[in-house]
Amino acid sequence: MDDLTNVLIELQRQGFLEKIIPSKVFLNYGDLLRNNLEFWERGLLPMIVESRENGGPLSPSLMYNGFARITEWSKYYIKFNVGHADSLNYVRKTQKDDEKFGEFVQWCESLNMMNRQTLIDNLSIPMQRLTRYPLMLKNVLKATTDNNEKNNIQVSISNKQGRD
Repeated sequence: MDDLTNVLIELQRQGFLEKIIPSKVFLNYGDLLRNNLEFWERGLLPMIVESRENGGPLSPSLMYNGFARITEWSKYYIKFNVGHADSLNYVRKTQKDDEKFGEFVQWCESLNMMNRQTLIDNLSIPMQRLTRYPLMLKNVLKATTDNNEKNNIQVSISNKQGRD
């Protein structure tokens, strides 16, 4: 979505779709992307790399670093959640009212990166991701035998659910 935001902004620089408000369409997708990338780099990637290098099982304690900044990056999800319904309504209404924006949306939906989904569907993906983190941690917890790792995972689950 960050790429599409940049395309829309560039179109506006060229004099097209000037009445469209990019932040109402794409909200803070760029912030979410950066935070998810950091989560991957700090939490999941080190765990996968170690497992591949050592040939052993995944070490959940390495994933803990990915959740260490959850309080910081959750503010971006809060902003997204608060604005999500308004964003979808804005896209739907503007798509009907502005033919050129409708064409932009159709072009977006024709891109391979959209995986044959509508723009509206793709704009909702971060909502789905939020529900997956606690589920992922609970499944990892079930498969973990080390008590220290279990404790770290339980702390991450509690933090994710807002029970610091």
